[in-house]
Amino acid sequence: MAQAASRRIPEGEGTEGEEIEKKGDRRMKKWMVLFFILLICVPTLTHAQSEKDAVLALKKLQAKIQEGISYMDYRNALGEAKFPLNIFLESKDAQKYPELSISLKKVMGHYEYAGFIWDGKISGGVLGSYIGVNSDVGKEIGQLYPNARKDTKEGGALTDLPTLNAYDIDSLLPLIWKEASMELDNATKLHENLEEKSSEETATLKKEIGELKKEVARLKEENDRLKNPQKVKKGN
Repeated sequence: MAQAASRRIPEGEGTEGEEIEKKGDRRMKKWMVLFFILLICVPTLTHAQSEKDAVLALKKLQAKIQEGISYMDYRNALGEAKFPLNIFLESKDAQKYPELSISLKKVMGHYEYAGFIWDGKISGGVLGSYIGVNSDVGKEIGQLYPNARKDTKEGGALTDLPTLNAYDIDSLLPLIWKEASMELDNATKLHENLEEKSSEETATLKKEIGELKKEVARLKEENDRLKNPQKVKKGN
């Protein structure tokens, strides 16, 4: 009695349906990878708001000083400006943009030093209006602000009193604030350059994401066609 011959499928070789299913699975994995890339890329489209807030806070403080500000209002305004600045400096963006971070720190450093000098005037009474050139603070001022060593008539902070070798705080504060404004101008330019660069990168990224979405859609459609050939045929 003749036995029906049966074809033995070699190891590693599957049926046509299994091969189609494997091919579909490979495309599904590729689709999932592309989808994951989309999830990573989309958040990067948002430019760091903390950076912008820090610059605006310092410019707001600058404007208040230019309008004229009292000692108490200055202390409050200084605290208000420090909060958004600290938020930025503690963020990852501060590490990403070190040049801007250093510049903003310098700006706040000037404003804080002016506050320190003003504190001395308020607590020292009449004598607090002057700082001896050869005192510890006076020597520090001479190093930090070389222009202060000029006479007040020449734009410096040295008092014109012949018997007093000292800095006039009323002349010193505007000088320090001027240095802060100059550094703030530099920080503002750095910020604007970063925003311009970010806008270009965002446009490029949006284009790449659009292309990825099309590829994901194509792979998904192809995967559905491979896994459901009969359904596709009926649809046609």
